[in-house]
Amino acid sequence: MKKHTVLYSALTALLLTFGTSLTANAGAAPPPTFAGFVWDDLDGDALKDPGEPGLAGILINICNAPGFSIDCNGPFATSFVTDANGEYSQLLDWSVSNEIAVSVDLAWPPLDGYTPTTDTVLYFDNTFGDLQGQTTQANFGFQLTPVPVPAAAWLFGSGLLGLAGLARRNRRS
Repeated sequence: MKKHTVLYSALTALLLTFGTSLTANAGAAPPPTFAGFVWDDLDGDALKDPGEPGLAGILINICNAPGFSIDCNGPFATSFVTDANGEYSQLLDWSVSNEIAVSVDLAWPPLDGYTPTTDTVLYFDNTFGDLQGQTTQANFGFQLTPVPVPAAAWLFGSGLLGLAGLARRNRRS
């Protein structure tokens, strides 16, 4: 056995004993993870306050956005839904481009009747690989849109209250 082989074997054993590996890193950084939540912004202030519930089953899209023009039809796109608490976490399994868009699909049925209180599309710039291996937060707030009471229903209700008042007055007489 040659001297350098014995030395290499001894050094490898020593390093492995102390938890160090001799495997080389090819320089590929791990992809980023996008995480966040979609919530019912009860007070409409665009901030997630204690007690504001998450919205489950909301479709989130992460797409390539070259020049901040969203392309969700190419190979660099993924979609998923929020869990029961309105949370999501998605490790991108594709090579991350320079610009990425994370968005909420407003046509998704669970959002019927809701109005956004935050931006519904968030852009992230990865020009210098800053997002690689990072967990990036992308949160979205929505508030249930109040349904206006039609004037006819209001007048009908007011008329009924007026009649009830007359009936009560007539019984007292």
